[in-house]
Order: sequence, then C-alpha cells, then structure tokens
Amino acid sequence: MKLIEVVAVYPPYRGGIGTVAAQNAHMAQRAGMDVIVATPMHPSFGKDVVSDEMQDGVHIMRLKPFLSYGNAAIMRGLFPILKQSDIIHLHYPFIGSEWIVVLAGLVHKKKIVVTYHMDLVGTGIFRYFFKLYSLIFLPLIVHVARHIFVTSLDYAKHSKLKKYLNTKKEMFSELPCSVDANVFLPGEKMNGILSRHKIAADSRIILFVGGLDRAHYFKGVSLLLEVCSQLFPIHPNVHLIIVGEGDCRKEYERQSRELGIAERTHFAGSVSDAELPQYYACADVCTLPSIDSSEAFGIALIEALACGKPVVATDLPGVRSVVRNGVDGLLVTPSSAEELRSALSTLLSDEQLRARMGIAARDRVQRCYSTDMVGREFISILTSAL
Repeated sequence: MKLIEVVAVYPPYRGGIGTVAAQNAHMAQRAGMDVIVATPMHPSFGKDVVSDEMQDGVHIMRLKPFLSYGNAAIMRGLFPILKQSDIIHLHYPFIGSEWIVVLAGLVHKKKIVVTYHMDLVGTGIFRYFFKLYSLIFLPLIVHVARHIFVTSLDYAKHSKLKKYLNTKKEMFSELPCSVDANVFLPGEKMNGILSRHKIAADSRIILFVGGLDRAHYFKGVSLLLEVCSQLFPIHPNVHLIIVGEGDCRKEYERQSRELGIAERTHFAGSVSDAELPQYYACADVCTLPSIDSSEAFGIALIEALACGKPVVATDLPGVRSVVRNGVDGLLVTPSSAEELRSALSTLLSDEQLRARMGIAARDRVQRCYSTDMVGREFISILTSAL
C-alpha cells in the first residue's frame, strides 16, 4: 500500500506539525507501507537539505512551491504524485496545497485521511482571512475525508470542527502526539550545556522549546520574557533558556535587552535531536505559555514530561488534556502574566514538589504518549480507512 503524507513543514524545519508527520511516516514505513512525504522546500533550509531523498525507508520529496507565503504553499508537481497513492494523509492546516488534495479526492476518488492539528486563528487581517477560509474549506475536508484524527477530543470540541463531531462522530478519532520515551529520559544536568551558556551549576533553569518564527506567534515568548523580568529579581539564581529559531528571534533578543534580563536569558537556537534531551535534563521547570487556540497540544510538553520535568502551561483546550493541574504541572490562564509568574515561582521554590511532579510526569508519558502505543493505534485506524 502506498501512503502519501502531505504536510506544510517537515524536518529539519522545527515544529509540531512536521514532527507528527515524520512520526506518522516512519510508523507507516515500519508497518510495511510504501511511504512518500510531499512537502515544500522551505526557504530556511541550507544547501545540505536536498529535494529528493530516502530517510530510513521513507521517500521525502521537497517540492518547489509555485506560490508561497510563510508556511502556505502551492507545490509544483503535487497532483501527479497524489495520483500514485492508495491513501493520502493530509496534515491540516496547509493553505494552498490542501486544495490539490481535495481535488485528487474528488477527481480520482482517492482515499483521504486528515490530521487536524489546529484551528487557523492568526492576528490582524489574517484573523478575518482565516475565518473565511475555514468556512469555505472545512466542509470540503469533511466531505472528502474517510477519517479525521484529532490530537484531543477536548480541542476538537472547542475547535471549528465541533459542529461535525455530533453529526459525523464515527469519522473522528483521538490520536495524541507521541514521544520516544527511550530517547527523552530523566537525567542529570549537563555541565557542558550550562558552561556553554555561562550558567552556574547551582542555578535554577526555566526552559522554553518552540518555534521563534511568525508562524508560531502564539507561543507566548514575549509574555514569558516580561514575566521573567519580574521573576528574576525575586529568584536571583534563575536563568531562562530558549531553544528554537526563527525570524522573530532578534525581536525577542532585543526585548530581553530592553527588559534588562539579557544576561540571564539564553537563546540556544535550533539544537540537534541528540542535544534536545540534554537541554531538558538541565531544566528545573519547562513552560509553554501559549496565548490562543493555535496551540492544540504541545509536543514540547510531552518531551518535558518524558524527561521527568514539571511543566507550566496555559489552560487551553487540548493543552490542558496533556497537563494534569497540580499532578505533573500547573495550568494558568492564557496571557495572564500574574498567574504565569506565580506558577513558575511556586515550582522554582519547591524542590520536593518538582520531584513529585516529575515522577508523575514520566509515568504519564509511558502510559499515554509512547511512540509504540500511539503508532499501533495510528496504523490500525489508517488501514481500517481503506
């Protein structure tokens, strides 16, 4: 069986949608499927990223966009590739190329499954464009899809899909994101990481992991910097490490200087897959202060939990399904600087609480979010859609 994954971003681009697509592709390949990933050649990629390659049995085709804006793209040559498929797996949203997927479904009667990652929300004029776009496109998606995966039913019930959950309940399945708990493990603080950023070994570390580009405006980095400017005077041994890259990084660096926290705010950039668990090991608290429903899950949360780290996240649909408030982390009201500061301060001040939450966090990941368990469910549902 030939499966074609259609996705707006894919590694080495850092982001949850691309990570999930890569996991799905390799899950299907290990299950014996012939897998192609069709994704745009992203402008941020260096010369070492090629347009056509095999990665552990998965055929990656990075197609040149005919038109593109941000992560939206109409990919050249996508339609002929889709004609080869037995089943197409579309990762929504993918403005531009998802219309080609719908066309393939209607014209060639292709079997389509969809992973609905998040609502299109946006800011400014994009908010109105995304609202209109969703009104037009979502009915088409629901019409052509054999099945729709959602990362949590909690998010789906509060998303633009909610009206379809009652009328077409049988076509929806909850399939959470997953993490390799054999890679993301509890560990001791890595002195090499700390010394690289000139951080003393006895310091407390707040860690943020996420995209710093405009497509990830909703991650709440600016809010986190403001909160740290209030938190650092109270906790003189606390540092913030920000892992991630993007076109907003310089703005955030400038903000940290203007707030007077640049010496204790460390921008690590895009780190390798091998190093990322080491950064989690250095953390005392991890945070995901996302500000709106563009955040539907938060892979960084389950990576942190797998490493036995308590988390502070916002009480958003989907996100709150990952974090059990008071058990393995704390939930705060979105965009509330006061609540975010208080929650971070609480965890930074209480070593026993952090340790207790860390144990609960690791146990939860092993029971609910392991790659093997989620992979079996994905393949079972995918094959039943044929």
